[in-house]
Amino acid sequence: MNQRSSRDPEGRNNPKADRPVDEVRFGRCKVVVWANQTQNGEMLNFVPTRLYKDGEDWKESPSLGVAELLPMAEALREAFRRATSPKK
Repeated sequence: MNQRSSRDPEGRNNPKADRPVDEVRFGRCKVVVWANQTQNGEMLNFVPTRLYKDGEDWKESPSLGVAELLPMAEALREAFRRATSPKK
């Protein structure tokens, strides 16, 4: 879904440039879904992250503690369901 043009290499004039196609949250666990165009068509990539607060700032981490394992599994399950269900 990279829709950059040679006149706008950063995609600033296209609000949809470099945006995920879906995001699933389950508690503090999040799965962001990105679409990439390939020679064989669209390919989806799934990026799981855990949200945490550091002082007043929210941050993300790829590591999970035992408390995040099941919530992340549910977020991944929902991302899988959405990605494989027929498009309307």
